[in-house]
Amino acid sequence: MRKQLKLWAAAAAVCLVAPFASADFSISSVRTPGTGANANFDQIKFYALNDGENGTGKALIGVASTMTTDSHFIFRMANLDEDNVLDADIMMTEGPTFKYSTGDPDNPTARSTSPFSFSAGSSNTGTAIRPRGTPDSIANWNAQVFIPNTPTSTPTVTKDADGFILTATPTTTPNYNNTNINSFRVEGVYLGPTFAPLADATATANAANGKGALFAVALVPKGASVTLPAPQLAGEIGPTLTLANYTDAVPEPATLGLLSLGGMAILGRRRRKA
Repeated sequence: MRKQLKLWAAAAAVCLVAPFASADFSISSVRTPGTGANANFDQIKFYALNDGENGTGKALIGVASTMTTDSHFIFRMANLDEDNVLDADIMMTEGPTFKYSTGDPDNPTARSTSPFSFSAGSSNTGTAIRPRGTPDSIANWNAQVFIPNTPTSTPTVTKDADGFILTATPTTTPNYNNTNINSFRVEGVYLGPTFAPLADATATANAANGKGALFAVALVPKGASVTLPAPQLAGEIGPTLTLANYTDAVPEPATLGLLSLGGMAILGRRRRKA
C-alpha cells in the first residue's frame, strides 16, 4: 500500500500544501431494489463527500477500497477490449468502439460496447469501483490493484498498416464468475487533480443528491449487506485518509419492529398533546 500512497502523492504533488490537514471525507450509500432482469438483486451506490473543509480540497482523486458482502457480488460482463471474450467491468467503463480491417482502410467494420449503467434495472450495471462525476475520464484513471485479478482478457492484437485490427487473441480469461466472489478491491488514482471528479455537495454533478461523488457500486442478492472496511480516499490536497468501516445493510425485522413501535409512540404523544 505504501507504493500506492506514493503514486497518489505524485499525482497530486502540485497541490500538496497541507500535508498534516485533518480529515473531512464522509461516506454515505443508497440502496435501490433491482427491477426487470435484476429483480432478485439490490444495487448499492456509495458516495464520498469532500466539502472543502480542513485542507482536503473538493475533489476525489484516489480510492483504495475493498468491498465485502455476506453473499456474493454480481459483475457486469462485456467485451471491453478487442477480442470476443467477456470481461468484468470493474471500473464503470465508458462504451468503447473497436474498428476492424476489411481490407479497405476507408470502410473498416466496427464493434461497440454499451457503457456501464447506473440504473438498478439495467443488464449493464454491476459491481465496480471508480470515482465518477465532473470532470470524469477513464482514460486518466490509473488503477494499480485489482483483487481478484485479471478483470479483462488482455488480448494480443495484430493490426494492419492503417492501424485497424486484424486479429485479437486473448491471453488470459477473467476469473469473475458471478457466483462466489464476496470480496473485491480496487486501488487507483486520477493522473492529476484536473481529471478528478469534484466531491463537494455543491458541484453541478452532485447538487441533486448532496452526497458528493459516486465512487463505488455493488450489485448483490436482495437483502445482502456490503461493507467497506477502512476505505482510503484522497482529495487533491492533503494526505490520503483512512476512514472508519462503513456498512450498508438491510435492518433486521426486529429492528424494523422497534422503529415502528417508536413511530407509534411519537404519534400517540402528539395526539395526547393535541
